[in-house]
Amino acid sequence: MPDHRLGLFPSRLTSVLLLPAPFLLMGIQQCQTDDSDGDDWTVEQGDCDDQDPNTYPGALELCDAKDNDCDGISDGGIPGAEPTCAAGSCLELLEAGQVADGTYWLDTGAGAFEAWCDMTTDGGGWTRAFADDFETAPNGGWSISSTYTCGDWTTMLGGYLNIAGGEMSNQIGLLGVPHTSARVELDYIKLDSWDGELAYLNLDGVTAWSANLVYYEGSEVCGWNRGSDGSYDDLHDISATVGHQGDSLQLVAGSTLDQSADDESFGIDNVVVWVR
Repeated sequence: MPDHRLGLFPSRLTSVLLLPAPFLLMGIQQCQTDDSDGDDWTVEQGDCDDQDPNTYPGALELCDAKDNDCDGISDGGIPGAEPTCAAGSCLELLEAGQVADGTYWLDTGAGAFEAWCDMTTDGGGWTRAFADDFETAPNGGWSISSTYTCGDWTTMLGGYLNIAGGEMSNQIGLLGVPHTSARVELDYIKLDSWDGELAYLNLDGVTAWSANLVYYEGSEVCGWNRGSDGSYDDLHDISATVGHQGDSLQLVAGSTLDQSADDESFGIDNVVVWVR
């Protein structure tokens, strides 16, 4: 016998059967468009961490040991260890806990680059902004380009036959590193028959070092050897620190020698400029 109870309320039965369908579709749509972290990317669109608004395809990589741009590669999260973790200066790295001398990644606004950090001298945090040992062609900013090879002291800028009285200078760029101090290290080399003339180093027009030098101090290394009369050479290891905040530093090394460069001369070597 047919069960007529199903025919009593056909519309209700139909409604009961059809109601879940729209809700099911809404659930699928919700799954496809859910953006838990509000970065406008869903998991289906490639968001590899939908709980972090800084992580989605094409995001800027941060120094946080995460794969921010979802390319499958995470940074190490170590300040200065890679371009993504570049700092603005070696002092910033020191304050972040990097205490070892060495090469680190910095970025002062024009892209990441590697720089040597001195984390030891005078409290550390020094960024090496410039270095020239003249073993290859001198930096193009020097006012002279002539070099001289001097025994164990190797190659210097200037030297015998190249310069006597006068100056050699360079306006040295400082990589855009923010700083309040500059430290200059160099070897000032006296050659031959000085008679008390003045040797000097000026930084931005201010004398950072000076000395009256004489022929009988030092030993015979190179240049003119006049034998028993003595015409000795001497190397002065200079380190001078000055207050400084500009984008560049003018370095001038000079002398008041009054004879020709085959009789008395000077040179400089191992020039390094640090900022902090």
